[in-house]
Amino acid sequence: MLTASGIDFHPTDPSPYLVRIEDIAHALAHTCRYGGHTSSFYSVAQHSVLISRALPPDLRLWGLLHDAAEAYVGDIPRPLKGHLQGYDGIEGRVMQAIVLAFNLQPSTMPPEVKAIDDAIIADEAKALMPRAARDWPGAELALGIEIEPWAPGYARAVFLYEYTKLTTMIPGKPGVGLTAAQAKALGPLRGGNSLVEALWKVRADMLSRLLDLGLVERHDKTLCRITDKGRAALADYANQN
Repeated sequence: MLTASGIDFHPTDPSPYLVRIEDIAHALAHTCRYGGHTSSFYSVAQHSVLISRALPPDLRLWGLLHDAAEAYVGDIPRPLKGHLQGYDGIEGRVMQAIVLAFNLQPSTMPPEVKAIDDAIIADEAKALMPRAARDWPGAELALGIEIEPWAPGYARAVFLYEYTKLTTMIPGKPGVGLTAAQAKALGPLRGGNSLVEALWKVRADMLSRLLDLGLVERHDKTLCRITDKGRAALADYANQN
């Protein structure tokens, strides 16, 4: 399949190196929950943001990405999923590629995320469905939140904002909070060295992520070097660890 960013992604043979947060945000923002049977368009992206915000900080990234596989396999209503032969396996493989791409911990969905995903059904039914979700899993719990559907463009922007906030900020401190993998990738550049992109011994998406964060910059077309922001982030990382 051709993704919004122009990548050829193969759901039946998914590669974590081809997973892009921009593709996930775009697709989920344009995918309606409940097969479209809602009073207003209500995206999987908005649902994911609401799940994330209802969780403790250490689980919010998992909450945001818990339905990320649906960016590549679609949102199939729960009553139908079990009747589609092979679907669960494909969805599971895509989700594992996403887990690897974003280094989600733990590697399987935490039960706390599943519980919130079930509980929000009651809130969504109250706001968007013709009747209450009486016999749906977890529907008797409810989060007690008000839901006002977002337009796809806004949902995409908020989803990306939440992702950036969760993956780049040290709580309570301005600047960029590095992951261990990012710090390891930046380490060789600390002394001002430049590296040929092809020689980076990190995941294929790491260089793109460091460039997006402004931690490295392109130099002489095929070379990259650390920025002042990158050096400051490394110093912060060392102080925190």
